[in-house]
Amino acid sequence: MSTPSLSRTPLGFVPHPNLRGFEELDGVFEHLNEGQVRFLHVPAITPRQVAAIAERVRRRMLSWLARSGLLDADDFRAMLAWNDGYR
Repeated sequence: MSTPSLSRTPLGFVPHPNLRGFEELDGVFEHLNEGQVRFLHVPAITPRQVAAIAERVRRRMLSWLARSGLLDADDFRAMLAWNDGYR
């Protein structure tokens, strides 16, 4: 199970999305008529796709923290510039 959390850094609290297990998704259930479901297999997610999703989540979390007043503008800009998301 993936659980996002906040980590304490010299800049304050920062989001730390945990996407472990996400790359192991093998399908989804589709609801059919009369309470029945069908399992639909999905292709394996690539490491590149996982990285793209993690980066999008990181940017959205930083934006939310800045909008909420939990991260000041200078720290927001600095953290967006980090190449690996954690510096």
